[in-house]
Amino acid sequence: MTQADERRDTIHFSESVDPGETITLTKEMDRDATIETIEVRIYRGAEFALQATPFKDVEPSSDTERRVPLLTYRGREYIAGDADRFSFPVAREVREGRTVGVEVENTADQYAYNFNVSIVVEYAGGASRILAPLRRWL
Repeated sequence: MTQADERRDTIHFSESVDPGETITLTKEMDRDATIETIEVRIYRGAEFALQATPFKDVEPSSDTERRVPLLTYRGREYIAGDADRFSFPVAREVREGRTVGVEVENTADQYAYNFNVSIVVEYAGGASRILAPLRRWL
């Protein structure tokens, strides 16, 4: 493994979701990191019946929920498609011991559909890397 490989990793979630079912797939982080990119692929035939929501878990407090969406949506609060591939650049910190994941609902009445979600994380600088550009402005 090269030094570059140690600084970056891709977490893959891939599954088939039966009609009327919702699944949640997660991975616990073994160290602090920054989420760089989220890639979502919904295969042909789904016809917008799959609704994918990437998320991370945070320490709950009185004013926040434990699960936080990784994307900001306009309109629908999920990603849907048919033979589509989406790539979202993000810069979201995630702490060691917390989980990242995806919840996918299949709203179809008859068929199971497949999806693939990849979350690219950068370990160099951990979660504090997000704050570095802000410190320059302060």
